[in-house]
Amino acid sequence: FILSQTKYKESSNNGGWAILNIILGIGIGLALAWFLIIPNKVAEEADKNTEKVKEMNIMLDSKSATISNLQASITELEAERDKLKASLGAVEDENEIIPMYDTLLEAIRLHLTGKYMAADEQLKLIDSALITDENYLTVYELVKKANNVQVALLYYEEGKQFFDAEKWEDAHIWLQMSYDLNPEPKETIFYLGRAYDRDNEGAEMEAKAAVFYNMVIERFPDTSEARQAKTYMNDGK
Repeated sequence: FILSQTKYKESSNNGGWAILNIILGIGIGLALAWFLIIPNKVAEEADKNTEKVKEMNIMLDSKSATISNLQASITELEAERDKLKASLGAVEDENEIIPMYDTLLEAIRLHLTGKYMAADEQLKLIDSALITDENYLTVYELVKKANNVQVALLYYEEGKQFFDAEKWEDAHIWLQMSYDLNPEPKETIFYLGRAYDRDNEGAEMEAKAAVFYNMVIERFPDTSEARQAKTYMNDGK
């Protein structure tokens, strides 16, 4: 009976050590996972954040360069306008070109102060076909391009609000205006396709949706927008 009891205790202790070894094994495995996997994940996230910072810095540098160029252009345009006034003399009031210098200068000032819609209205008053001065045309194109990007963003935000409210027609009207001014952002292209797709107005809207879905897939193949576009094209709304 005593021998039997001793064997039972040994068996019990061996079982305890086995469980302890299993627990230790799990603990070591988790520790290894932590030290091997987590740092890699952290490194991946750090790389992504670094890329985002680089993109933001490029955007900021580009915007700063545009602002600097436009600020410098104000002085140059004012000088050219005054020179033109002096050469025209008495016929100044009858000339169509001088007011366009003032209009462009006002558009630049409005853009630089963040009044993009007002700047857009000023730019629409300019008939660039009447202008022969290369410097004027260069500055005009520069401010127009920079301002279009900002106005397009305002249109996009308006269209996205309509999209979120499921007002599909209003959504694609505003998003289309945004795309017409700045066809680069993938978000604009994707939501424009979705808005046309959800409008339920027959084959014409489906065809328009397909155009923008394909555009997202071709231009931004490795994005969630492209994957969603493929799904919507294959499976419907």
